[in-house]
Amino acid sequence: MPVLNRDELFYRGEIWRFLHNRSYSSYVKTDYNSKTISSGIILAGETLNRWYKKEAAFYLPVRVATFAAEYKFTYSKATVREARRRWGSCSVRGSISLNSKLILAPVWVSDAIIMHELCHTVHHNHGKMFLDMLRSIYPRWEEGKKWLKDHYAFIEKIWLSGQERDNLLNNG
Repeated sequence: MPVLNRDELFYRGEIWRFLHNRSYSSYVKTDYNSKTISSGIILAGETLNRWYKKEAAFYLPVRVATFAAEYKFTYSKATVREARRRWGSCSVRGSISLNSKLILAPVWVSDAIIMHELCHTVHHNHGKMFLDMLRSIYPRWEEGKKWLKDHYAFIEKIWLSGQERDNLLNNG
């Protein structure tokens, strides 16, 4: 697992550069080309977690809508919240809930969870028809599930708040 320096953030499965720029006030600027996040506030501890949650609340439902349109899935709503172990769920009414910590996973991994939950809007179990559908639409889903299992401790370490998180990052 990578060790982050104070001028680095883990975001969407990669290490991004963090620039503290006082001229931005509380504004956060994300440059996807240079993989740089700039802000007038230092993103650490609870402030960083609030930013991650805000990013996840915007980004993940957009991905759900994009895939639903592309593959003709129907769902009622997509919400994002922090959960301990469950990465996603889908109710029988088609309400999809995703874990905000998915914002730390690579895009292809969070996409695997999104596709898994969208397939549940058709098949409400993990039976053969569900698995056949998921494998045909998103062949990397098992690899994504494994990535999350293998990196769970790292994601939890990044997600820890306050001084405990800062101490862990400083001590590797």
